Amino acid sequence: MVDLNQGFANPLSDEALFTWHKMPDRGGRIETIGAYLAHSDPMQVISGRIGQPKIHFEAPPSKQIDRWRRRQR
Repeated sequence: MVDLNQGFANPLSDEALFTWHKMPDRGGRIETIGAYLAHSDPMQVISGRIGQPKIHFEAPPSKQIDRWRRRQR
């Protein structure tokens, strides 16, 4: 969090993002660390009850990440 708070205005690099990925998973429970996901479904941030999810954010599918990142630059 210190790195995020001190460097929030810097461009987000793959290296910084993947370093952040590694920080919360000390027990080895996260499937993919230090890389973009390689799953066919898009990643979603959801809340709500089972059967009534509220989708707050949906990332592009993994196969589109490189193309999406190039457009962001």
